[in-house]
Amino acid sequence: MAWLFKFRSTKRLFLLCPTWFLEPKLRKEYKDNPFFLTSLGGSFSFDRIQIQQIKSLVCDKGVRKICIVANPQCKFIQNIIKPESLYSTTTEELLAKIYHKKYDDIQNEKSFKDKCLRLSILHAEFQIAVLRSKPDISSLFEDYNLEISIVINHTPEVTRTKG
Repeated sequence: MAWLFKFRSTKRLFLLCPTWFLEPKLRKEYKDNPFFLTSLGGSFSFDRIQIQQIKSLVCDKGVRKICIVANPQCKFIQNIIKPESLYSTTTEELLAKIYHKKYDDIQNEKSFKDKCLRLSILHAEFQIAVLRSKPDISSLFEDYNLEISIVINHTPEVTRTKG
């Protein structure tokens, strides 16, 4: 039997860190040929070049949904919650500012895992606010009915054994 309707897929743009290696997982989960824009720690400056890349993907490639990936397993986030070895990156500076501003909210969480989850979501919310504040992007939300959301990575941590 031939299909009477052709289902349209929503083209997505995922914003994430390249060191998380989540692209294969997201491609498998979202079978709509997703696009990826990467930055260390999933922290974007949304400079002129990044804005132009996003505009091009929306206008030329048909992206209709931007997904900010929140990753509680991110080493930068874990190092802010429980400092071990800081790398002095702009990502850590931003995360530290968010952490200090929302300290009580984060500390109200019971476990280390939940604190990391809370900080990763707060970071993603901050990224959304910055992105929406860019005039070139804010016009795309209206003109192209663009959506934005947070995708939380729940990939279990890989346990390594010595041997």
